[in-house]
Amino acid sequence: MQSPLRLEHCCQFCPLVSNPGSALVPLLERFEDWRVEPTTRYSRRTIMIRSISLAAATALCLGATAMAQQTAPIQQLPTPEASAETKALGPAEFVKQAAATNEFEILSAELALKRSEDEQVTAFARTMLDDYKRAQGQLTDAAEADSIAMVMELSMEQKQTLTALEQAEQSQFDAAYMSSQMKAHDQAIRLLGAYADHGPAGSLKTYAIANYPLVRMHKVRAQSQTNP
Repeated sequence: MQSPLRLEHCCQFCPLVSNPGSALVPLLERFEDWRVEPTTRYSRRTIMIRSISLAAATALCLGATAMAQQTAPIQQLPTPEASAETKALGPAEFVKQAAATNEFEILSAELALKRSEDEQVTAFARTMLDDYKRAQGQLTDAAEADSIAMVMELSMEQKQTLTALEQAEQSQFDAAYMSSQMKAHDQAIRLLGAYADHGPAGSLKTYAIANYPLVRMHKVRAQSQTNP
């Protein structure tokens, strides 16, 4: 005799089951005390119908679980920890670093569009070029609104990375570019996240809050192309 089929036997991670308001829960609960055995209580036709219904419910569970797994990378992406120096940034230093971040992305994207022969890499670079040109314009407006001078100066690390990309062999360029994007977006996430949390109220804080999710999405996309 088989043990009774119970609700907890279904995938405990299925969003349709774990959600108390799910329409699937009542369907599964109907099988709580049902035993699959040929008794006079259930006809063979009843058992067949219930088996088909259970199979359909299981298929819904599996489909919902697969859908949840597809969105998991975005939800589980770790947030790089901001340093104490980054958390303590004032408006002027934030503008300087944010402007340099945007400029680095623009210049490296332009370089990728010239050198890369990979369609996925060039598509990524085109998105970076468009998004960071737009972000630079937004930063300029926010700095002006908060009466902060816009300073455009790449860091020594950013300059060295651009030089390395320019001098990289053709066969190594794509990997070098995507690797630089992973690191650059980690830094941008720390910068924007810290200012969004700790910066003073104003247009620059609004800029950081608005652009933080976009930079995280860029990181997810770069990660998926670096580790397909």
